[in-house]
Amino acid sequence: MKYLQFLKLVAFLIHRKESSSNILLEA
Repeated sequence: MKYLQFLKLVAFLIHRKESSSNILLEA
């Protein structure tokens, strides 16, 4: 159970990182 929560956290951080990169590229 904790492992799945960890994967969700990693996926969330990666998605947020990609979103930030996209915003920087568009600026």
